Amino acid sequence: MSSVLSGSYQSLSADQISALEQQGNRSTNWAGVRLMCPVGVSGDSSLDKIHGCSFNGNIIVGLFVKNNSLQGGISVQSGLYNSNFSGNCILSDNCYVWNTAMLVNVYVGRNSCIVGCGNLIGEGHTSFGTQRSISIGAEVASTTMRRDLVLNVKYSYSDVVGCIFHRAPDKIDEMEIPKDDLGVPVGLHSLGAAKTKRVKYNKHDGFVRYDMTIVCDDVEVTRCTLIRNAFIGSYCVLRDSAMNNSTSFAHCEVSSSHLTDSVIHQSCKVLSGAQLSGVLMFPHSSASSNAKITDTVLGPDSSVSIGECKNSLLGPHVGFHHQALLIATTWVLGRGNISYGAMIGSHFPFIIDID
Repeated sequence: MSSVLSGSYQSLSADQISALEQQGNRSTNWAGVRLMCPVGVSGDSSLDKIHGCSFNGNIIVGLFVKNNSLQGGISVQSGLYNSNFSGNCILSDNCYVWNTAMLVNVYVGRNSCIVGCGNLIGEGHTSFGTQRSISIGAEVASTTMRRDLVLNVKYSYSDVVGCIFHRAPDKIDEMEIPKDDLGVPVGLHSLGAAKTKRVKYNKHDGFVRYDMTIVCDDVEVTRCTLIRNAFIGSYCVLRDSAMNNSTSFAHCEVSSSHLTDSVIHQSCKVLSGAQLSGVLMFPHSSASSNAKITDTVLGPDSSVSIGECKNSLLGPHVGFHHQALLIATTWVLGRGNISYGAMIGSHFPFIIDID
């Protein structure tokens, strides 16, 4: 994104506007539509790949010079087709947007594909779910065993365990999102996020907020009903899902599921009707088969299927593949299985420890 924001833009000429209108495109203000072209390069050939679109706002359009590949080996010509763009949108080189109802305040990275979706929205100022506070170890707010944890993209699994067990509830800080000198969360650059200055909503609260939904490079988003205030890392695939105020790192797969106020690390999978709210997933963890997970930390390589998990911490290598219930349970070391029909935990904390 830094190269996009620091690049040169060309306003549309009268001939270019006429050509776009002949291809079924409309705008309330063509002066707000600009081409992202290097000096001396014409964007005329890219305009041939923009059909049936509506532009309302400040829209920056890249060059479309190659084909993209969707899952299943389908090849598509990059460009913008039968879609609506509003607010502040950046549509990078060789992206593909087809038959999507609305993109409002969205950054679309290079080679990314948005296919047959509903609304992709960046609304207000967002931290992509990293301000969500979840409760581990108890549902009852008054119990002294309850531990509140703010989701964070930097903290490792051991950091999270340390915060839960070694700090009193009234001493747990809101874990500040680490930032570089440009105000971008540390660790997001490698996933395709860009260095760009963004004005803080409140410069004293320790959080960085953005006013765009960010779809990084080489992402595929297909038939998703709603993507709102989301950060989607490079090489992710989202299909038939909804994602609200959440972060997904690189190489994640989300299919037929719903994510709200959640952070999923790289190479995670959320599949087959899973519903996540306030969930922190570490690398290679998964949720599937209509699992319902709320206020929970999933350690590396752990998975939850079918059942319900709430206010819990599951350590590494935990298998939860049956119809079962897990509430207010802290299983730090993991390495186990939850059997069919299990009903573990209660309104008060239940701790499992394995030597």
